[in-house]
Amino acid sequence: MLKITGGVLLLVGAAMGVALVAAPFGALGAAASSIAPWLLFPGAFVAGALLIALDDARSFAGVARLSAVVLLALAVSSLLGIALPVLGLTVREGSAVPLWYVLVLSGAAGTACALTPSVGAAGALRA
Repeated sequence: MLKITGGVLLLVGAAMGVALVAAPFGALGAAASSIAPWLLFPGAFVAGALLIALDDARSFAGVARLSAVVLLALAVSSLLGIALPVLGLTVREGSAVPLWYVLVLSGAAGTACALTPSVGAAGALRA
């Protein structure tokens, strides 16, 4: 039950991150103007990852790797959202603040998740 709830929260958190990245380009209307994605992106993502990891200690390494992939993909997409208008390849309709928010949070958290040591079958940490 914890894995299902955690998975849903993880998906909601990731979807809010995508909404924050897409909003400055007019893809989702006024998604970035609401406080909900700003709070749900980090909150639901962390809560979901914790619930999945708490259900089974052996799944911690898998959750950390999955979280790293999702968060670093969000960081790269927000970085592209910042860089492409500067290069003149696309036009941003809104502020870049949501992009910087996602870049900083998901870049830092994704890197931390990617650097967590993996847990072996016997439960001992290995580098």
